[in-house]
Amino acid sequence: MKEVGRTLRHRSPQAKVLFVDYLTLLPPAGAAPPLSGVDAALGRRVADTLERVTGEAAADTGCEWVRVAEASREHHAWSERPWTTKFGLPLPAGPRHCTQRGRHARSRRPRRRAAT
Repeated sequence: MKEVGRTLRHRSPQAKVLFVDYLTLLPPAGAAPPLSGVDAALGRRVADTLERVTGEAAADTGCEWVRVAEASREHHAWSERPWTTKFGLPLPAGPRHCTQRGRHARSRRPRRRAAT
């Protein structure tokens, strides 16, 4: 991601380049049926890492970071007002598709320059 940001900044220095992380998919703790607690914890670690490296890439390359994961923490797929769908067929398809609420919230999320 850093290479992409650097390349875009070099090729088009006046461009507004946005790094957008992804909506929160899993609840903050415990299992997410049919995922076990262990599998859900692994998924949260992967998501946390992706969010962190997206922010680092934005900061290191002078790009902006749209923090959709942060905005959607209370709207994971198992929440009362989800912004993503739950598991579906074919397995192991996971929660990954935005709901209409999620698409609307993502498109309206304010953009911020990444912290340096």
